[in-house]
Amino acid sequence: MRLQLAARMPRSGRWVIMVVVLATALFLIASGRLSVLAVVTGLAFSVALSWYEPIPLVLLILVLSTQVLQFVSLEYIPYWQITAGLRLNAQDIGILLLLAIGGLRLLRRRERPMFLQPLVFFGGAIALASVLGWVAGSTTPDATLNALRAYSGYLFYVGLVGVMDSPRRVQSIINILFLLVAVSVGVQLLEAIRGERIVTPFAPASEYFSGTKLVTAGGIRAPYLWNRATGYLFLGLFLALGALIHGRADAKHLFLGIWAVVGVVIALVRQWFVIIGCGVVLLALLSQGRRLRAFGKSVAVVVLVLVAVNLIGQQIPAFSLLDALRARVDTILAFQQEPNYLGRVLIQQQMVALFIRSPIFGYGPGSGLASSDVGVYNALVELGLIGTASVAYLIGFVFVRSYHQWKQVADSRFSAYLAGLLAAWVSMLVGYVFSTDFIGQMSMVVALAMALMDRLSKFAAAAPFDLNPA
Repeated sequence: MRLQLAARMPRSGRWVIMVVVLATALFLIASGRLSVLAVVTGLAFSVALSWYEPIPLVLLILVLSTQVLQFVSLEYIPYWQITAGLRLNAQDIGILLLLAIGGLRLLRRRERPMFLQPLVFFGGAIALASVLGWVAGSTTPDATLNALRAYSGYLFYVGLVGVMDSPRRVQSIINILFLLVAVSVGVQLLEAIRGERIVTPFAPASEYFSGTKLVTAGGIRAPYLWNRATGYLFLGLFLALGALIHGRADAKHLFLGIWAVVGVVIALVRQWFVIIGCGVVLLALLSQGRRLRAFGKSVAVVVLVLVAVNLIGQQIPAFSLLDALRARVDTILAFQQEPNYLGRVLIQQQMVALFIRSPIFGYGPGSGLASSDVGVYNALVELGLIGTASVAYLIGFVFVRSYHQWKQVADSRFSAYLAGLLAAWVSMLVGYVFSTDFIGQMSMVVALAMALMDRLSKFAAAAPFDLNPA
């Protein structure tokens, strides 16, 4: 089957391709551009390999999207400088390559991604806001194109759906996600034991990863150790919880669930406690007629997590993890007095004032008005009401469609992962409304969740799916 594409190509077409490739190689050699020849050859070889086995390319893109687990910035990895103010980094090139391969596979299968319709509307709204931003002078073409990198996750979604053409590849992607969770929390735990960040000279320019930031609560000072792959930790946690509560409990998912919670606890990020709590509540409500059994499983998982956190906390000499956790949780109940909350409210008020001045189309991506501390307000300011309406349509469409698919496979083991992803989707919505820009700045996480819901729904309708294949 994999040779069908080559078989369908006329022999004359293959000869033309061979001649063009040979002529290009001879030209580069004659002009002394051996480095360019090496790059082109490597890229062509990668394309050929990725066509037949795209999973390594997906792994590479996901690792790059973590800024290589916050140790090596993409600025230190080879890139393609297009203009003085515009470049394609390694992640951009990988996504475009995956999009081409996945798109060709979709065309060959005569298949359309499940969530393509709302993405077309969303993309149209972004394009409209961008063009009008150029006309109004609130942004420039280079600034807009650089800002659109934040939305590249949705191209990743299309490519990923195209290459996940079997249950085996779906499971491979899920295993990659679990691997990122295991590695990132392992590094995080090592940093907690040391009491400081592990910093490299090549780390991204971020206050959370270029040095050790401290957090104070209730008179307790502790290192503020954000996870190095926070979004993937979040998705991995809900996939593991979904498998434990709705599926067949097993050691792999139990370990990953506990390990992911340990990462969330060490991070001491209060908003994530609230966001994840909302998703866990939905996960329990999705139990349908098995709510008592699911409740029992939930209680058992919580008990095991508390025991694990207590045991791990005792192994951290630099600070008292449990005392820091209790102090951070106590501040949630008095959030109105917290400086971070008050600062976020001030930013939201400023964003609303900007939105009122340009409510319909916004200022366009790249206007420099987006903030990392708010979610939906970024859409209101950059994309206006039309763009925000397209975001709402995307969020609602994905949830409703996935929920209906989940109900149809409620007796299948697919439902365990789907339930976890639905809970994660609601959690992301809560975060998006109040604090975290999932749709924009964390589009890779959103796209990965969408791709998994898309493929799990498709293959669940065809055959049972084993969470623990032999």
